[in-house]
Amino acid sequence: MAVRKYGAHINLQQNELQNAVVQNLATAPSNPKAGQEYFNTADHTKYVYNGTAWVDALSQGDYTFTNGVQENSRTVSLKIATGGNAGNVTLTADSNGLAGNITELSVASGSANYLSIASHELSAKVDTTVTSSSTNLVTSGAVASAIGTALTGALIYQGTWTATSQTDYSSITLPVKKGYMYAVSGSATISGVEWNTGDYLVINKDIAAGFSITSSDVDKIDNTEASDIVRLNATQTLTNKTIDADDNTIKDLATSNFKSGVIVTTVGSTGADTSIPTEQAVREAISATKATFTNPALTQSGGVCTWKITAAMSPNCICSIRETSSGEEVYPEITYGSGSITVKMNSASNITAGTYTAVVLG
Repeated sequence: MAVRKYGAHINLQQNELQNAVVQNLATAPSNPKAGQEYFNTADHTKYVYNGTAWVDALSQGDYTFTNGVQENSRTVSLKIATGGNAGNVTLTADSNGLAGNITELSVASGSANYLSIASHELSAKVDTTVTSSSTNLVTSGAVASAIGTALTGALIYQGTWTATSQTDYSSITLPVKKGYMYAVSGSATISGVEWNTGDYLVINKDIAAGFSITSSDVDKIDNTEASDIVRLNATQTLTNKTIDADDNTIKDLATSNFKSGVIVTTVGSTGADTSIPTEQAVREAISATKATFTNPALTQSGGVCTWKITAAMSPNCICSIRETSSGEEVYPEITYGSGSITVKMNSASNITAGTYTAVVLG
């Protein structure tokens, strides 16, 4: 796994450290400092070094209860081992219901009366019909009835209706019910309504055998594409079209797709240049403003080694420090002055000349 070395403290200025994972180790780190922490992969426990010993990080806090009510909005899990007896657990409700939220109640098999509800009638909170405003529980029968009612008149696919050569809807087999839906094949115009392959015909009322389907008995779902529609997963030449790429991605573009003058081979000299330079142009521009330095022998003072770099392009530049031998980037304290850059590194000893390389881009 790649590692970055830091030679200075990191100050996040009260910003969040998100999605972070503490160091995973099978054994505790050697030579720890107070406050250092790691996750033990052997016993799956997080530890913190208190200056004297490694302690379980989770043992540092307690849950507090007052008159049986948990404080601080913490969550408590109560478990009774198989065959064990942890005594009685009582959930007390006030006049407004349970004080707190019960997210899960599980009862082990093999013994009766594990869970009982007293003093409040559960049936008073269970409805036998489904309504949009009630917050009560509802019976399974009421749910089944509500689903059945909701599905009445739902779209039910009935196959294909061939529109070619049709002048009315007599080719649809009766009886039909409201919600019957047919995929249209072919083309026809019936009572001024155009039908094309890809459209859907929907029956909007029950019609018994022996009757006729009229134009007022059907609805059309127009699913026919216009000639200038932009299709997904298809190669098309767009003419006089504007592509709005907000919240989306345009990919697989080649330089030949851009208008002449948009892609350039030299980097512009002013901030007003809105063209896009090629990678080669960027590399050449960077090379023209790059300087490389190696450190002289540095003497530590007060636990810090100071390296002053003379660079005419400072302060309008960027300085990157890395180990000369390994090429690994390090992060010391860097101060940009007029014509010079000051690099400070925490170190308990002197630093040998050539240990670090500085790359300055201006």
